[in-house]
Amino acid sequence: ALARLELGQPRRSLQLLRDHQEALLDRCVGESSRVAAERVGGLLALAEIQEMTEDFPAMKQTLERCLEWATRPEDQDLVLRGLGTASKNLGHHAVAIAWFEKRLVLAFTPRAGSRALKTAYGELGLLHALVGRSERAVSCLLHQLALEKETNDLLGQCQALGALGNVFQVADPSRAKMYHEEELLVVERMD
Repeated sequence: ALARLELGQPRRSLQLLRDHQEALLDRCVGESSRVAAERVGGLLALAEIQEMTEDFPAMKQTLERCLEWATRPEDQDLVLRGLGTASKNLGHHAVAIAWFEKRLVLAFTPRAGSRALKTAYGELGLLHALVGRSERAVSCLLHQLALEKETNDLLGQCQALGALGNVFQVADPSRAKMYHEEELLVVERMD
């Protein structure tokens, strides 16, 4: 299926993955974790192709099916992020916020990495900004920025600073300028 995708045949690739997943889903429910992991992997691959072809309703449906099988935190993180992305692209912003908030809670578990926590804050901040919840957006983005600084992730700092600058662009242009200037200083440190 992935070879067909690379050959420029996304629709055929999508159909092959769907057929494979349907065969897996027909197996009995009381199966081993290996088969469940295989099922999750296949559904995640299918959802990725659906995202690339901008078939967000199908992507959302695939990931909702995948959620019941995802037991590993890293799989759950990918599923929640995908559900949030699909919901956002479908214009269901309140639903997307709920998925990203669940992802943020998951990112606080001991097995989750700092990258998951930073991206969860960043994505939630951007979504709050999109729906006009500036205070919540700023709070999330400041949390992301603090974590990016703590881990000395310069690219992450640039992303958080740029997003903060964008949030303040209309309401407080001088504050927006401050964040964008700080972003430029970090970019200079990257060189």
